[in-house]
Amino acid sequence: VMNIMLNKDFESLSSAKISHFIKACGKLETCLADTEARRYLQMYMEQQFCVELILFYSDYRKFKNSVSGPQMQQIGRAMMTKYIDNGAECEINISWTTRDGLYAQLKVNDDVFTVDVFDAACKEIVDLIQQNIWFGFKRSIMKHAVDADINYDDEMMKKSSSALQLATPNYGPSENTVNTPSKSRSFKFPN
Repeated sequence: VMNIMLNKDFESLSSAKISHFIKACGKLETCLADTEARRYLQMYMEQQFCVELILFYSDYRKFKNSVSGPQMQQIGRAMMTKYIDNGAECEINISWTTRDGLYAQLKVNDDVFTVDVFDAACKEIVDLIQQNIWFGFKRSIMKHAVDADINYDDEMMKKSSSALQLATPNYGPSENTVNTPSKSRSFKFPN
């Protein structure tokens, strides 16, 4: 388990906030909706070198909550430049189909952003966070809760603490063979 979050970060929360924070990190959707929990997830993702995913999600929420057409258009253009365009500053890892669909939808709408234009991209981003980041983040949270000797009353969190005892996720067999035309060689996957 990587100790990404610093103990001082976790200790800075009052016991009431710690309880709220642990509950907010029960499900990804709850964490993303909670400003404080999302901030800790962003800190974790910075250390995992994938902060662009949570930044896109935050900008997506701003886009969806924009009240005026001009504001929505401005945020939409900024999101395309920052996250979607090839070579963008914080280019996100979405499928070519989704990226191409964004450009096609904008072309059909004469470069006018509709409220749902980024929905497919956001779904892919949330799926990426769920599949690649969420488990490690929760393990990090639970490790700090155990290290800080926090007593939590929530039954779900008591069960989640057993995640600390789980082995590292299995990414495949420990040995594999690569065949080349001239020879075969074995290597071990890193643990």
